[in-house]
Amino acid sequence: MSEWNYVANDGTVATAWATPYSMIKDANLVISNVDKFEETEAGQAARIKGQALAIRAFAHFELLKYF
Repeated sequence: MSEWNYVANDGTVATAWATPYSMIKDANLVISNVDKFEETEAGQAARIKGQALAIRAFAHFELLKYF
């Protein structure tokens, strides 16, 4: 098991925190607005929403692993 020590002013932690939360914010934006657009092919909105849900879940999982 590896052990890491961080300094309070270390930018690594801030980046590791900010990147997944940015992904979560963007995925939430897509999820909340995908139904406002007309579908150009069958199931396209559902597929986009599913992908955004998967991205959001992945970002939450990365945060769980890291912190």
